[in-house]
Amino acid sequence: MNETPVLVSLLLLSDHGQGHVRDYNEAVGHAARRAGWAHKAALVKNWEATALPPEWELAIDCPDLEHFWSRNLGYGQMARSLARYLRERILPLDRPAILFVENLSTSTLIVLWLALRQVPRDRLRLWLLIRFSLRERGAAGVAGRAMLGALRRLMPAGGLQLLTDSQPLAEALEAYTGRPFTVMPIPHIDVAEAGGRETALTGRVVAWWPGAPRPEKGLATMQALAQRTGGGAEGLMLVVAAGAALTAVAGGPEVRRLPSGVDRATYQRTLAEADLILLPYAVAAYRERTSGIFVEAIAAGKPAVVPAGTWMAGELARHDLRELIVDWAAAALPAQLIRLAGDEHVRGKLAAMRAAYLREHGVAAYAAALRRLT
Repeated sequence: MNETPVLVSLLLLSDHGQGHVRDYNEAVGHAARRAGWAHKAALVKNWEATALPPEWELAIDCPDLEHFWSRNLGYGQMARSLARYLRERILPLDRPAILFVENLSTSTLIVLWLALRQVPRDRLRLWLLIRFSLRERGAAGVAGRAMLGALRRLMPAGGLQLLTDSQPLAEALEAYTGRPFTVMPIPHIDVAEAGGRETALTGRVVAWWPGAPRPEKGLATMQALAQRTGGGAEGLMLVVAAGAALTAVAGGPEVRRLPSGVDRATYQRTLAEADLILLPYAVAAYRERTSGIFVEAIAAGKPAVVPAGTWMAGELARHDLRELIVDWAAAALPAQLIRLAGDEHVRGKLAAMRAAYLREHGVAAYAAALRRLT
């Protein structure tokens, strides 16, 4: 038997090819190959992205897991489909297989448990990456903890590996579950693009709010910022997703709208053109949770502005960049943002943080972490 493992990404929740999931798992594939392993990916069949990478396939039935009756009927359907994929596409490879899932819910944990009961597990390992607090999810967190215990009992000894991507979150998850968690780097940064261009600060300062315009990402804060007038507000250009429905006012920031769910090339180009990255994320949601966008911004040498009390703020403080931790309700915020965009002292410290991040994160760091886990 070939003892070199194949890492199999299971993409059980569709983000319609427009979120971080594709980027993350493509980077994981690059890291696996760099570690000398093979990589495959099995996606739910309602995935909408085209031109999938090699060894990615639409393979898993995807009933509606969001509604009660559909969910109860759908668990079995989805589990049978996943078990069939493992029997037909993975187990015949005659090599150890690592099933990797990084986009989890209680429903997908149930599907995994049901599917794995239907296949031989002696050559299978299950690696689950959890990037949210279970304790703060109430009943769903209790159910998630129970399913982790059920999966641990189902798998061979040492066959379940629990992962996360921040030390504070690892400590919270370990306290809640009583199980050890390994902290992984964040892989999906494009080092070739890192650094972007040196922005000539002429005209308005380009301040980008990346990602989906959700409340936990700071939608209300951005709506309020778009309504600011005076105090330098007219010197800002806010770049946002079209779905944010931000309205420009006379004497306030210009608002530039991007289509929702931009492709990777547009994302990288917008990142390179931005003077500031705005991340006014909710403290309750991001106290321990990481932000891939934040890591990518730092790796590209872009100042990312965040609220106090978040994981991102802790990272900035660790690198002596407290200037980028701001009060988003302050009257002087527009002027502060413009000043930060041109602050050479901040840029000098940001360059040092960028260099550290390019060592700590990315494909090479992820490949090394994969090898340490085996």
